[in-house]
Amino acid sequence: MTSLTSRLARWRSGFVAVPRVRILFWAMLIAMLFYAIDLGAPIERGLHNIRDMIRSTPADGRVVVVEIDNSSLRAIPDWGSRRSLDARLVDNLFELGARQVVFDKVYTDPSPNGDDGVFAAALKRHAGHVTLATRFEVSRTTKKKEVLRPTPALANVAKLGSINVWRDFLGSTSGVPFSTRMDGKLYPSFASILSGQYSPRTDLFAPDFAIRADSVPTVNLTDVLSRSPATHIVKDRDVIIAKTADSLGDTHYVPGQGPIPGVYVHVIAAQTLRSSMPRDLGGIPALLFTLLACIAYVHATKSGARWLIGLGTFGVLLVAPVYLDAKHIAVQICPAMLLGIIVAVRARILVRAGHNATTGLPTLVGARTENRTVPYTLVAIKIGNHADLRATLTRAQEKLLITEIARRLQVGEALELMHGDDLFVWRTAEPISPQLFDHVEGLHALLSSPVSVGGRLIDLSVGFGIENERDRPLMNRVGSVEVAASEAASQGSKYRVHDPRRLEDATFRQSLLSQLDLALANGEIWVAYQPKLDLRGKRIIGAEALIRWSHPDRGMVPPDQFIPVAEQSNRIAGLTMFVLEHAIRDMRRLDTFDPEFSIAVNLSVRMLGEPNLADEIAALLAKHALPPHRLVLEITENEEIDPNGMHLKTLYALRALGLHLSIDDYGTKFSTLDYIRQLPASEIKIDQRFIGNVHQDRNAWIMARSTVELAHSLGLKVVAEGVELPETLAALTEMDCDVAQGYLISRPVRFPDLERFISATKMRRVA
Repeated sequence: MTSLTSRLARWRSGFVAVPRVRILFWAMLIAMLFYAIDLGAPIERGLHNIRDMIRSTPADGRVVVVEIDNSSLRAIPDWGSRRSLDARLVDNLFELGARQVVFDKVYTDPSPNGDDGVFAAALKRHAGHVTLATRFEVSRTTKKKEVLRPTPALANVAKLGSINVWRDFLGSTSGVPFSTRMDGKLYPSFASILSGQYSPRTDLFAPDFAIRADSVPTVNLTDVLSRSPATHIVKDRDVIIAKTADSLGDTHYVPGQGPIPGVYVHVIAAQTLRSSMPRDLGGIPALLFTLLACIAYVHATKSGARWLIGLGTFGVLLVAPVYLDAKHIAVQICPAMLLGIIVAVRARILVRAGHNATTGLPTLVGARTENRTVPYTLVAIKIGNHADLRATLTRAQEKLLITEIARRLQVGEALELMHGDDLFVWRTAEPISPQLFDHVEGLHALLSSPVSVGGRLIDLSVGFGIENERDRPLMNRVGSVEVAASEAASQGSKYRVHDPRRLEDATFRQSLLSQLDLALANGEIWVAYQPKLDLRGKRIIGAEALIRWSHPDRGMVPPDQFIPVAEQSNRIAGLTMFVLEHAIRDMRRLDTFDPEFSIAVNLSVRMLGEPNLADEIAALLAKHALPPHRLVLEITENEEIDPNGMHLKTLYALRALGLHLSIDDYGTKFSTLDYIRQLPASEIKIDQRFIGNVHQDRNAWIMARSTVELAHSLGLKVVAEGVELPETLAALTEMDCDVAQGYLISRPVRFPDLERFISATKMRRVA
């Protein structure tokens, strides 16, 4: 019982987690969308036509067509203008025994011969047994519906019926209405009148075009007028009179039958209604049936069973509609067939993906989607130089190499070995212990000996990963053990154990941008200020504004963790404008201490591509009434400035505002003599890597002094950052550097602390 329960639990968890459910879900979603927008209409129509040809059947003969063909029009050229001929035709048909007469013609205009009264009298003699046509048409220009009816003199003494039919986008007749509502009145269709199956429904039904139009009993107009012996077929039958001449254009194309006059559509539709009331089930029943079959298909473990289910499903979808068409039950099978095809193809790929084609080992596809936990330690090996090997080995040689690696691992008793490209993963019951580490080192030694492939010896660069968080889903654990193995391979270590604490950092990094947006909204982002010391006057003359992030759970987040990400995702502009807004506002509050106190703000090169940057900064300065010369923008060299594009244009626009530009981190990236010459900068800022040892390193001192002299010769001010020792400050003073910044002077502080610092140093020089 316990074994059965555990098997059921495994099956249930597998059903929820593995790709089979995703295959079914997405396939059903695509099929439903396919059905909703009717993309399969052309194929559906084609299949329906094929079934109609298979079921081809003759007409039941209960309706006779009196055709007005080309020969009739030649014999009676004034037909259509003489209503007395219509009256004679009606009288002759009823004398021949017709049950009812239907005219497939709309008598909208009075007769030019003035014999409407003769026709009306004939209609009155056979009142209730003659139907005249009415229809509507839509204007191509105004799109308005116009209703066409017989003249009142005729309409008052005859029944009226609708002759409108619908065609699909391919031009084939797609539907006939039960009734048509025109100007608030309901008119039965000719199909309803001829069949006697009246219905107030105004929706369409599909005529059964398996009924052959060429089998409908037909007589010629001239035969009826002359009472030819051929007219005996009208006795005890319904009669419909219509023009069938090709020149009149009332032709409908029916696949398998070709073009047929429109009158036969009414006759076929009438026989369809007499047989049974048509129903349209749509595509849902076929979709549900196929979905059940697909569920069985993806869970079948044997290839033969899958073939049987697949062929059986498609057989039912193709054969069942033939029977349903005979019962006038319409179904759509294309969405269901699409569902079956998608599932069959994807399931086949899944089966093939389950085993590696090179080694025949199970792949990691299943493990990477398993949401269940397993009570084992996972071990992985990463082939660090796999890309190099793939670039130089033939396909056959690579197969030999991977096969040999798998063989050596299996010799080392790697259980349930799974293979995914350059990664092998297996499980072991051994917990993390010295014994497990010894075993992994043994495997490392086993793979350290060269592998002979095609007469050449191949050295492998491998790293092992170990993961033992058994309460986590397998899909997450596989990713963790792969990360550990990759780190070991890249760092030249034998193995690395996955550190659970890294998960928190990884999770934070994955949602950093969204958390950064929330931090701005919640006030977690703030601005710190690091004072700058004038080395000649020994007084604080300004500060650099630095962005800070106080995370409620992680504490202070270093800027180098979120600023590069913000730059790469085009979020740096928002952070920079936030710093500018706060820095400019705070500087105005320092006017009581020093009206010339300046503020420096970092500006990413990426922002120089913004055409409105100068206008936005000018607006901020005006908003807080800060003179432009008190703002310094430090251009951070995260990217090279394009001297021929928008970058340089924007820099000159900023300089034209009256503010100062500083080349930040001078000497570390793109700064050259030509670079300095092109930029409209007013100062350069020497990076702290060139400052820290100037008091004891002769070469560092020479480089710093030459930079100061070069800058001064170009009319530029020099700021040295990273000053932490008095000896460094003394050396900078000696070489005539202008400004110093660093921990020796002050760490970055909040604005209230900056105010107190300036107040404390205002009345005395800074040593």
